Amino acid sequence: MGDWRAHSELQGAVERETGILTEVFDSYDWITFLPMADGSGAFNRYFGRLDTGKMKIRGVMARKGDTPEYVSRMQKELFDILAKARSLDELRMIKPRTQEVRAKYMDGLRNVDARELAIHRRVSRMNYSRRCAEASAVQAYQKTWITPGSRDGDRLCGNRCC
Repeated sequence: MGDWRAHSELQGAVERETGILTEVFDSYDWITFLPMADGSGAFNRYFGRLDTGKMKIRGVMARKGDTPEYVSRMQKELFDILAKARSLDELRMIKPRTQEVRAKYMDGLRNVDARELAIHRRVSRMNYSRRCAEASAVQAYQKTWITPGSRDGDRLCGNRCC
């Protein structure tokens, strides 16, 4: 009963502070809402440690399919460390370790294989009515006669002769 009362009080405080009605689906030891451009927290971009010890991660680069492998690997390593912290005090205690991981990956940028920094996007069509990253990529590919999405240099004709 005490846990329910604490959750209810926290929910009420969050709603009063943000003006946004909330629903509680999970119970967290701690949670972080990532900032939007205006400085407020985004309800669909967060990570936190559930009271089961498992991390719940939404809307971060590590979960997206187009995130460079290097960035995804760094974030996953950080989340593995964060998962060990059961409280704000424990988060403070592991902060130096997370800073070491960040420094390791920043230093590693000098020698990382460029393929690990590539952003992979799935192009769903060849014609776009507006300017966007996908339209620019299709246009660049068409100038080289390489079919977007093809593997190992297959050309538009399907043969490797041209």
